[in-house]
Amino acid sequence: TMITNAEGKYEYRTIKPASYPDSRNPAHVHYIITAKGREKQTYELQFEGDRWLPNHGKLSDEQKKDTFAEVRPFVKDEKGVWQVRKDLRVK
Repeated sequence: TMITNAEGKYEYRTIKPASYPDSRNPAHVHYIITAKGREKQTYELQFEGDRWLPNHGKLSDEQKKDTFAEVRPFVKDEKGVWQVRKDLRVK
């Protein structure tokens, strides 16, 4: 569980997940967003370059965004740490 700060921002650090054992599902992270008085939202974050995505995640901009799953690229920061950024908004 993560709770946003006063500005609605969050950050967490983890290792890149792997695909489920013995599957061809792309590596991914699930997000479930809840807020008082709002409908629960569910998302999935997938990673560009994953071998189980079509064309290894080299998708068009339209394919990268849909209502559930989104494919995001890795970007190296100034300290050499690989990051994936995903902004989430409560509907």
